[in-house]
Amino acid sequence: MKHIVPAIAILSASSLAFADFDYDDFFDISNLQLNGTAEQLGNVIRMTHDGVSDEAGNMWQMIPEAVGNGFTTRFEFRCDGAGSLPADGFAFGIQNTSTTEMGNGGGDNAMIGINGSVVVNFQSFWNKVQIVATDDSGNNVYFDEVGFTGLHRSDPWLAEVTYDAGTGDWDVSLDGNSVISANFGLDEAVTLTGNSAYVGLGAATGLGFDNNDALSWELQAVPEPATFLALGLGLLALRRKR
Repeated sequence: MKHIVPAIAILSASSLAFADFDYDDFFDISNLQLNGTAEQLGNVIRMTHDGVSDEAGNMWQMIPEAVGNGFTTRFEFRCDGAGSLPADGFAFGIQNTSTTEMGNGGGDNAMIGINGSVVVNFQSFWNKVQIVATDDSGNNVYFDEVGFTGLHRSDPWLAEVTYDAGTGDWDVSLDGNSVISANFGLDEAVTLTGNSAYVGLGAATGLGFDNNDALSWELQAVPEPATFLALGLGLLALRRKR
C-alpha cells in the first residue's frame, strides 16, 4: 500500500494539468455546446447546410482548456463544395466569455467578431487563411492573412494549430503543410481564467452556401510546470520507498 499513494498523487496532478480531449468523431457531444445552425448528424457536426444562405453555427468545448502555457489542436473539417456558390469556410477560436458566444456570419465563420478572442479562419469563398486576434474591447491585437485556394473538396482537411507560449509563436498547417504563422501572446487578446479559456469550431455562410462539417477534433495542452514538479517528486518518493 505504501507504493500506491505516490502513484495516485502523480495521476491526480497530471489529470488536473492535462485538460485534453480527443473526439475521433462526434457520436458523443455531451461536453460540447452547439450554437446557431450547428447540429449533430450521425458522427458529424454540420455547421451550415447546402442550399441555405445566411447560416452561422459553432460549438465550444464546455470545459475550459488550459491553453495559456501553449497547446496543439488538430481537427478535420470538410467544405464539400456541393453548393452552386459554395461558401464560406471553417474556423477555430479561443475566447473566455461563455460557451454561447457567436461571431459574425459570412466569411467570419461564426468566430471573428467575438471580443477577447483569437481566431484561425479558413475562408473557402475568399480563398484566404487568416489569424485574427482582438482584445476585450474589440481592439485589434493581431491580423494577418495569406491566399489559399482549393478549400472546397469532398475529402476532409486536417488542420493543426500550435501555440508556443514561451516564444509567442503560432503555426497553422493544412494536411501537414505550414500555411500561416504569427507571433503574439495569447493573453494579449484573451483574458484567461488562470491559464484556461474556451476553445471552439465554427462555420458560416452569406449569399452562398455549403455543407461545412467538423469530423474530428483533439487538443493537447502544454502541462503546467507544477505537473512536472509533482511528477518528479512522486517518482522520487516512489523510488525511495522501494
